[in-house]
Amino acid sequence: MLSRAALEKLIFYLFLFFLPFDIKKFIARAFNVGSITEFNSFFVYLSDIFIFVLLFLFLVSSFRNRRKFFNNKILLLSLGSFITFSFLSLLNASNPLFALYGITRILLGIFLLLYIGQNISHLSYKLILEIFSVSGVIQACLAIGQYFKQSSLGFHYLGESTLGPHINGVAKISLGQAKLIRSYGTFPHPNILAAFLTISFFSLIVLILKDSQITKKIKTSQRLVKYTALIIIILGLVLTFSRTFVILSLFSLVALWIILHRHHLVYQLSPLRINRIVFSSILVYLALIFIIWPVSLLHVSQSQSLTLRSSYNHEAIQIIKKQPLLGAGFANFINRLFIANPFLPSWEYQPAHNIYLLLLTEIGIFGFLSFLVFLSILIKKALVKIKSRSLEKLAFLIVFFCFLLSGFVDHFLLTINQGILMFWLILSLATGD
Repeated sequence: MLSRAALEKLIFYLFLFFLPFDIKKFIARAFNVGSITEFNSFFVYLSDIFIFVLLFLFLVSSFRNRRKFFNNKILLLSLGSFITFSFLSLLNASNPLFALYGITRILLGIFLLLYIGQNISHLSYKLILEIFSVSGVIQACLAIGQYFKQSSLGFHYLGESTLGPHINGVAKISLGQAKLIRSYGTFPHPNILAAFLTISFFSLIVLILKDSQITKKIKTSQRLVKYTALIIIILGLVLTFSRTFVILSLFSLVALWIILHRHHLVYQLSPLRINRIVFSSILVYLALIFIIWPVSLLHVSQSQSLTLRSSYNHEAIQIIKKQPLLGAGFANFINRLFIANPFLPSWEYQPAHNIYLLLLTEIGIFGFLSFLVFLSILIKKALVKIKSRSLEKLAFLIVFFCFLLSGFVDHFLLTINQGILMFWLILSLATGD
């Protein structure tokens, strides 16, 4: 029979493996605005079950031998302030129930941060990297299949969206008169798949680097399997046509290369091996981009996308001017957009594509500043110890910076369940001691 600690670990690792599968049950619409999406409707997710089981096991267990995660009073105060102002935003919410639902989603992410922070020494980073890598290969294979078939593959029970070049609301690239779908995997949007494959890519890079440590000897067949998996993940990422994450991944890989060169003795890596792994990965990236992207990029019009993003940001700024202190209510931006613009096409009712502007809009200036202070303290703490951090934590920290930068042009880290969980999960893995 499994002990409580072993059961906790099993549930956590299962949660990680099933995270990419968007398995959910629709409950009800919160706003009768646009089509049914995660940012205007209530859902129950498979991930909720894993997290609530973890929460139950965590609460019933003894706290005597558990290490305090927040020994910094300012850190604790800023997190408490962020949560408090999130709840206070209910006072201005046009739909308080959905605002409460949105806050609950964030609280589940925060619980992940606390859970991992208190159990980091008992979790296997190697196993976490392997789970992300295997999941990434699965998602990349689905992405490749979807792109070449130009439709969904029939895995709807695993959360795959219904895809097709002529289906409204499906992300596409235009080739003259023709349209090609972007790959989704089992995520609700290609950009979210790209974010996950970025995690998978760096997880596998770390495993390959650790195999190349001076003190290790690895069979050629094992290296071949990992390099093949890396190419599959890169191809899957390229087929999402997510310029943000492809570009961020390349620059982040260069950042990792610079850090490893400066501290190669700490990580027991020879500069020659670092060069071989990093530059071969960059060459694969560039080759696949050159083969797949050139014609597509010439025909992808960004004017409509830029116009929409600009209009969302403009609406967010107008809301901030009217309600700067407590915001418009957590997860209530869509309804405010509908009130201001009731005759838009249904698919245009989306959150502001900037998590910082969106958060400021929904919970006000004090809650937003509290969130920034909380993040800043955790990141500063991680950066100060960068020379002594493990290779795994260094890679997760780089991925988290990718997330922070992507937040300036997208919203899913704050509005979509998988995005929210990835944000808090990677933050905890990057900054935990």
